[in-house]
Amino acid sequence: MTACGLLRGHAYGLEEAREVAGRRLLRLRNPWGRGEWTGAWADGSGEWTEELLAALQYEFADDGALSAVARSLLRGWRAAARRAVRSTRP
Repeated sequence: MTACGLLRGHAYGLEEAREVAGRRLLRLRNPWGRGEWTGAWADGSGEWTEELLAALQYEFADDGALSAVARSLLRGWRAAARRAVRSTRP
């Protein structure tokens, strides 16, 4: 496990990518549902505001989900695979 709580050699699913308040945020989920991100934008961290929580419909929970600024999150990974998916949101 990394210092920020990510599991090494493990896949995470991308649930959402949005730009909110000038920040490009990614919401990822550990399919095992365990292990919590402890870096910037971790659940309960100082980066969150009530407005951002409401805009992203995000709730803090020990569920393997994490949100982070795209650039800082991806910097720590050696490889990332991506696949285009369509949003089900209007």
